[in-house]
Amino acid sequence: PIWLIQKHVTVALSGDGGDEGFGGYEFYWKIANIVRLQRFPLTVWRSAAAALSPFAHFGVVRASLPQLIRDFTGADNTAIIQNMFSVLREEEHQKFFQDSNLLPIRRLFEPQWEHHLPSGASRLERLSAHTTEINARLTLPDDFLFKVDTASMKESLEIRVPMLDEDLFAFGLSLPHHLKVIGQTGKRVLRGIANRRLPVAVAQKPKWGFAIPIDSWVDVDFKSQVRESLLGPSSLISEFFKPEEFSPIVKAFCEGYSHDSISRAGLYNRVIMLLAVQLMMSDK
Repeated sequence: PIWLIQKHVTVALSGDGGDEGFGGYEFYWKIANIVRLQRFPLTVWRSAAAALSPFAHFGVVRASLPQLIRDFTGADNTAIIQNMFSVLREEEHQKFFQDSNLLPIRRLFEPQWEHHLPSGASRLERLSAHTTEINARLTLPDDFLFKVDTASMKESLEIRVPMLDEDLFAFGLSLPHHLKVIGQTGKRVLRGIANRRLPVAVAQKPKWGFAIPIDSWVDVDFKSQVRESLLGPSSLISEFFKPEEFSPIVKAFCEGYSHDSISRAGLYNRVIMLLAVQLMMSDK
């Protein structure tokens, strides 16, 4: 915890940027799988999604799997990246908002950087560079660095991010895909350096994420407050979102049942998004 670190030091180092620049996230091995699977005809993808739907309904396979297959069927590079990084699917986004004239979300995921790839670079190499760009251009500043800065400043702790040194990160951007990830093991270059200086158990340790223990943290009182805030008379979010779209999601989250093909974590992400908008509007 940051408050505990601050008791001993005034400046600390953060590893933010290592996963983004050197292929540490599951995105990097998933895009390889998607590229391989997209070589199959579209009819195979559609048949697979249809065949898995009954199994998803009864919990035999992950509830979101059939929809994921549909999302990636025939998707181009930008659509693949958007589907992996977005909380709301494109179709869901269009139904969710009151205003139908919003700028398309896709524009945020279009490549904007010059990656200096070889002229004959494979689709996987282009997707890998594209994934790195979105991680660095959107996820880092809008999520991780923002979160770390807010938490550290609250405790008067200075944070430094050596993995975001310009030259070092530029080197990460230049890496071909096979030096970022092999199989499901990422950060190959960083692991190679770690192997020289650290014990094997540390250097080869599998990635350990920061998944939120939703059902442990979210108790009955919290769910009651969420329902009242988002669905009660004081709710302000219907100015932006359609009640017929967000109400079933809030109810499913609070009552602990599934909704369409949205996972439990997906329900949580949507509810937190709605709650953030509600709190923002309440502070005006």
